[in-house]
Amino acid sequence: MPGKANFRSCISSRWAKLKSVSSIRNLGVQIRYDLKSKDHTRAVYKKSLRILWALKRSFLMWTEEFVLKLYPTMIRPILEYGAPAFSPLTKDEARKLERVQHLVTKVVPSLWSLSYSEKCSKLKLRLRIDLIYVFRVLCLNHFPQLMFLFDTPTTNITRGHRFKLTVTRMDNVPHGYSFSRRVVSFWNCLPANVFQSETVQIFKRNLDEHLSDLCFCEDISSALVPKVSYSTSGPRAYME
Repeated sequence: MPGKANFRSCISSRWAKLKSVSSIRNLGVQIRYDLKSKDHTRAVYKKSLRILWALKRSFLMWTEEFVLKLYPTMIRPILEYGAPAFSPLTKDEARKLERVQHLVTKVVPSLWSLSYSEKCSKLKLRLRIDLIYVFRVLCLNHFPQLMFLFDTPTTNITRGHRFKLTVTRMDNVPHGYSFSRRVVSFWNCLPANVFQSETVQIFKRNLDEHLSDLCFCEDISSALVPKVSYSTSGPRAYME
């Protein structure tokens, strides 16, 4: 089990001795002993910059249409891979991920006169991915083995929709940034026409319409990192 006290301990058997490591790569996601994501964020950031630099040297004409096809195909999948499994714990990690997209917008000459917030006025990628995944687990039952991640109310006398989730107490900060905790507040605030969609495609369309109506936060990195609120009953993580 990960933890400060036992991650350095070695496991030995009759034939070999397993060395302890501070992080390990599993299914493409770098996992640290303390469940923090800075190693994975650093690796994804460097890999995305290498690909962006190679593309910049390979193509001379960068137009808006070209970037709209190239960025979602070559760069964004690297940044979004395993998004439900990891979340940036600090603003510095979120800014690193955001800086890649910032550099992409700078290579388009027709966008040089616009501010970065204007270029990304419709960008809510992490929130969108998380909500789609929750919809598939709770409403469509695509992954029944993941139902244990979410806590549902024990009574039906609650405000909101019937798929409302319970906000549980957090024992530590990394737990508050986990997928099953950071998405609860946003999921509970969805209108009925969004979560009552029959298919994933309909849900995506209704969700995009709902997100487009929300005011856009100019500092995107602050929207990517959930804030942790501490009270007498213990720390609680919530998203603004």
